[in-house]
Amino acid sequence: MSLSKLVKLSKNEANRSKILVVVANVLDDERMLTCPKLRVCALKFSQKVRRRIEKAGGECLTFDQLSKVAPFGDGTLLLRARKRREALKHFRGIHGDNAKPYILNNNHRARERNYSHRDKW
Repeated sequence: MSLSKLVKLSKNEANRSKILVVVANVLDDERMLTCPKLRVCALKFSQKVRRRIEKAGGECLTFDQLSKVAPFGDGTLLLRARKRREALKHFRGIHGDNAKPYILNNNHRARERNYSHRDKW
């Protein structure tokens, strides 16, 4: 998850005072010029992100450090990334007529017919 996404999700003051918990790697976004003070817990941080957050007065935590700071999860905000599964592309309820078909080539039925007639010759 990018640093700009974390800043966007912590826009209001209520969320900014909480610890943002992400079960992913936090990466830098060079398009963002300033970084606000954030407290973030993640699996991994890139070196640049860690430097930027700590320079702004924030804190980068690992999950074992989070368990000591907030053992019951008080004052934390659990974030998740978007779901990008292959199966979601096939659902007609979401995509309507633009849903991805399970079979791209409908010629497989003709091939089955040809193979079944081969035994009779």
